[in-house]
Amino acid sequence: MKKSILKNSVLSFRVSLLHVLILSSIMNLRVVQSQSGPGGITTSTLWMKADASTNTTINNAAVSSWASQSASPAVTLTQATAGNRPTFKDGSGTLLNGTFNYNPFIYTDGTNNRLLQTGNIDLGNTANGVSVFQVVTHESFTGDVAFEWYHTGNGNIKTKSPGQIYINQFAGTNFTNSRHVNFSAVPEAFIQSLRGVHGTLNSSGNYNGQNDGSYHDGQRVTAQNGISIGANLDNGEFTKAGMGEFIVFPSILDAANTLKVESYLGIKYGVTLGTTVTTSNYVSSNSTVVWTGNAAYQNKIIGIGRDDDSALLQKQSHNYDDTVRIYKGTLASTNINNASTFTNDGSFVVVGTNSAKMCNTPATAIDIPTGLLSCAIVSRLAREWRITKTNYAETFNMDIKLSSCAAPGSVNVADLRLLVDGDGNFANGGTQCYSNASNPGLFTYSNPTITLNNISVAMIPNNGTKFITIATVSTSTPLPIELLNFDAKLNTEETTELAWITSSERDNDFFTIEKSLDGVNWSFIGKVDGAGTISTSNSYYLEDKTPSNGINYYRLKQTDFNGIETEQGIRNVTLNYGNNFILSPNPASSILNIVGKNLNSNEIELFNNLGQKIQ
Repeated sequence: MKKSILKNSVLSFRVSLLHVLILSSIMNLRVVQSQSGPGGITTSTLWMKADASTNTTINNAAVSSWASQSASPAVTLTQATAGNRPTFKDGSGTLLNGTFNYNPFIYTDGTNNRLLQTGNIDLGNTANGVSVFQVVTHESFTGDVAFEWYHTGNGNIKTKSPGQIYINQFAGTNFTNSRHVNFSAVPEAFIQSLRGVHGTLNSSGNYNGQNDGSYHDGQRVTAQNGISIGANLDNGEFTKAGMGEFIVFPSILDAANTLKVESYLGIKYGVTLGTTVTTSNYVSSNSTVVWTGNAAYQNKIIGIGRDDDSALLQKQSHNYDDTVRIYKGTLASTNINNASTFTNDGSFVVVGTNSAKMCNTPATAIDIPTGLLSCAIVSRLAREWRITKTNYAETFNMDIKLSSCAAPGSVNVADLRLLVDGDGNFANGGTQCYSNASNPGLFTYSNPTITLNNISVAMIPNNGTKFITIATVSTSTPLPIELLNFDAKLNTEETTELAWITSSERDNDFFTIEKSLDGVNWSFIGKVDGAGTISTSNSYYLEDKTPSNGINYYRLKQTDFNGIETEQGIRNVTLNYGNNFILSPNPASSILNIVGKNLNSNEIELFNNLGQKIQ
């Protein structure tokens, strides 16, 4: 009996010990989670991010509460009135809803939407300095308030459209942001930050990672203590905006830590830090450089990555205009819905571009590799991408949307080649060439998007930087001509003059012009020979001598030597005869068509080419 009791005691001890270990693991997990912070900096007093702690995650649902991720103070913004609640956007759908790089955001309508918490909320004594960061879009540009915090005796923080941030001052001039552009059609997310000291003129701000001057505000807010988004605390200055994150630190961050926060936000939201004039690095929370600023490729920078200390898990990213995407696994409607995982913490793939055209140009004709077996390149896209991988030994995918000048309707996947180079010069040797023949399944195509599948470390090594572009071994892509202009206009003789100009041509056989009176049914009216292959500008002209009364549609097509035909554009002119007549053909031999109004009420006389009247 004693032995049995002893066994049970040992068993009970083991179970208890197991419970302790499990509890310890859970507690440790919670500790790790609580230690995360934007850029790995854990001292924030406010961290509002739309992908955490909202009452709903349903797209287009009303938001009644949104909680801060900072440990102290405890802040939860709420809205009790249903009609005044902003909208949760999950980041899926249209370009407008994808503004925040597949990530959620809170949308306020500029009329009555707001969230707030009142009471004594201390985000830090601004007499000792404060740092503020925001990721927003603005659709209203009248100084409306996106975020406001006021605390008696400790100052005020306020962000207003377009892209202004203020730290309260007792006196001084109000400096505003001059770099934010009105993206009223489809607003573009931007990163704004400000570091300053309450009661002095020592405030400096960044716009997308670049210094944007000083800010201060002589206005003293008299509203109650608290925090409000979507409007000010006085229930006015409602803003129409999308809001991704607001971050407040109770100190002035130095340049190194500021870059950590901005890098975290830049990768998460697909915002390019720096410019081609003043470049910027991207760094992880442990200060590892994951992108080195480069003047030629500091454009449309996007990235994927895992950084646990920043609570960053960005599995898919796209350019703001959706021309390029990079992603792990299968592209999903939102970043959260992407089911893929990263093996390593501190893993990144960051991509920038030269922003050249998504088709062939004369400049790229000389920058192609030669002598590569089974890779006899005839042309390539002018667009190039610079890719840096850090602690990332897995595969990733890349979507590239061709523009109309690349003849997307004539792409043959078997002709496509991926060029990978070490220095961005594809003609000086060292370029590697990959195809579906050498790497089955590398290319898939759905007009107009080329997909590069499972880009591996064999193509782009881990902890390295490579340059890539897309090329073809056929003249079918990119488009062999680059059209500058196509114009149609009526002249004084009421005939239509059709003119077009190319900046370059490659294997261009001829052009054809077709006409339609309804935009549906087309008839051939003329053909003009092309110039073959040239890298200089060339002009073309054709005249329609018999336009019809009303709207005349003209369609320009171009045909290669290999017979591939591409539409270049449609133009129209409107002819109104009034009481005039038009004869066709003129001169005529046996049949003459007379078109015009009121024919029965007019006397018509015909003359031959000798001036003799015809009976």
